[in-house]
This record gives sequence, C-alpha cells and structure tokens, in this order.
Amino acid sequence: MRPLLAICFLFSACAEPEPCDLVWSGAEPALGTMVLDDGTVLSAGTWAATRLNAGTLTIDMRAMDDEVTLGDALEGFSGTPICRQLDNQNDALIYQDNGPWITDASHTGTVAIAAFEGGVVSGRFSATLKSAGQSRSISGAFKLPARD
Repeated sequence: MRPLLAICFLFSACAEPEPCDLVWSGAEPALGTMVLDDGTVLSAGTWAATRLNAGTLTIDMRAMDDEVTLGDALEGFSGTPICRQLDNQNDALIYQDNGPWITDASHTGTVAIAAFEGGVVSGRFSATLKSAGQSRSISGAFKLPARD
C-alpha cells in the first residue's frame, strides 16, 4: 500500500462519529444563534438551566425520572456528547413558525450537546414536529451563551 493511501485510510478509519448520530453540513452558527437546515438564522439565543432558546425556537431539557436538567448535565460535562430524546413536555422542541410546531410521543427528535466551554454550549438537533394535523422535519446547530 502506498504511504499516502495508508495514511488516508488510517485517518478515515479513526474519524470521530457525529455526536448522537446527528450529521450537520450547514454553516457553523455564530455566538448567540441557531442555524436551521434551510439556512434560517435565529438570533438572540441563550441557554438557561432548563432550555436552549433562540428567536422563535425553544428546546426544553427538564428533569424527569432519571434525567437531569440541562444545567445539571452541563455541570458534569466531560467532553462526551450529551444526547437527549425530545418527545414530551419535559424534553421538547417548540418552534413558533406559523405554528406552534412541537415534538410529542409520535413526533420526536434528538438534541446533542457537543461542547461546553467558557459558559458557551454548542451542539445540534433534529426533530419531526406536529402542528394542526401536519408534520415537518427540521434540524440545526447552535452556539449559545448563558442567559445573563
């Protein structure tokens, strides 16, 4: 095997998996924004103990059963992505875009917290949402500072 080909093979074999299997090929979000797969940029974004929020999109991550709140999960962040299912009122995605559009037991999603540095949380999300008997899928990425 040629040396260059062998090096390429080794690097591709060792590539890190996408956090929580959420692939993102869109633009990297600027600080304080969420970027959706259709290019929509939601601004004025922050995170608080139980939610991620930017513009008209909110991701709730509250304690339920053996789950912890977003704030508690970030306190123990070790660099390993935090994966959370979005499927009910305690863990839900709500998007106010001619909606509201929301996750529920049959319209679910996933949020991945990929990094937490200097009080800034970064990650991705993907969900199928419902509103008035219709459904739609969205995905995106975020980079949010703590709310003052």
